[in-house]
Amino acid sequence: MLRRSCSWPGVLLVALLLAATGCGPQPSAVAPKPTTAPAAPATASGASSEWDALVQNARSEGELVVFLGRAGSRQLRDAFPAFQQKFGIKVTQVAGSGNENADKVLAERDTGIYTADVWMGGLTTINTRLLPKNVFQPIERLFVLPDVKDKAGWLKGQFWWGDPDKKYTFLFSASPSPLISYNTNLVKPDEITSFRDLLDPRWKGKMVSRDPTSAGTGGNIAYFFFHPQLGKEFLRRLFTEQDVTIVDDARQAAEWLALGKYAIYLLGSGNDIDEAQQQGLPVKDAYGPFKEGARIAAGGTGSLSVFNKAAHPSAARLFANWWLSKEGQIVVQKADPLDQSLRIDIPNDDINPETRRLPDVDYSFIDAQAEIVSGEGAMLAFMKQVLGR
Repeated sequence: MLRRSCSWPGVLLVALLLAATGCGPQPSAVAPKPTTAPAAPATASGASSEWDALVQNARSEGELVVFLGRAGSRQLRDAFPAFQQKFGIKVTQVAGSGNENADKVLAERDTGIYTADVWMGGLTTINTRLLPKNVFQPIERLFVLPDVKDKAGWLKGQFWWGDPDKKYTFLFSASPSPLISYNTNLVKPDEITSFRDLLDPRWKGKMVSRDPTSAGTGGNIAYFFFHPQLGKEFLRRLFTEQDVTIVDDARQAAEWLALGKYAIYLLGSGNDIDEAQQQGLPVKDAYGPFKEGARIAAGGTGSLSVFNKAAHPSAARLFANWWLSKEGQIVVQKADPLDQSLRIDIPNDDINPETRRLPDVDYSFIDAQAEIVSGEGAMLAFMKQVLGR
């Protein structure tokens, strides 16, 4: 039996959570004038004239338009001012859910309008909606900086990709990622050491979940769907036997968890729970590892794609190089301590201990497995069948 709920009239806690998340479109900041003469980043000492020309052309364009998922708009927003300050290029952030942003991009392109430069969002939307429309360009050919080109600076000496062709969606960060969260007044940590513990009758009617058929939950569902010890049977039982309440709004689910309306929250999004916990609310993310293992995920905050027919092609190329450089990734990690860079040649002292990769754990990295990424459409179709949609 499934219960579906839409909006819930919030209480004071709604205001607290919304203030903490700062979600929604971010105002476009006026680009500051660069404080130094045109120069390559510190990571590109002795950079070629190609880099100098790229900087000049990007400054002439004067703007960069980045489409961000809701989690990215919260967790990455403090990194963009460093790019603006360094190069004097205004960064305009367009924030929304994956489907909302994809609708906007595809509608514009259908009418011959091209306003976007960079996409940073969830992989399900990229692979099921955007890549089939051929909206991105290969990223490697955009690289100019030596430390970005050098694969030795990245985890296991390789680039990591979120698309089956391994060329359109560059994964720059991946951390242990929670699949469930719980109310600390209602659940003890040792009560859930295996995902199969969620099938215990004691939790029936006590779980809330984001909609498992929506593109934004694809990465989370994929872990269960493709796991050899869990798979379809586990998902079917979880969502048909346990009387799980389905919601569309992640913040609403986080609020209900904090209020004790539900004991467990499935398929969480972004850092809603972390921010609620910092406010002293009785909630906590469960990172594991569990008996079935552990995973790292890039999610909606660890991927970078560059549009073809970009509105500001030089600015987009400059940004991709700076963002993926040592300098850029250090800035990004300071701004977003929940996501550890896949660069291994930079310090990770700023990363939250719970979201820092452990050297002795063999993580599943589904986001970077092409055969799984390409199968997300079938996975979402299966979940619709389970829910009778």
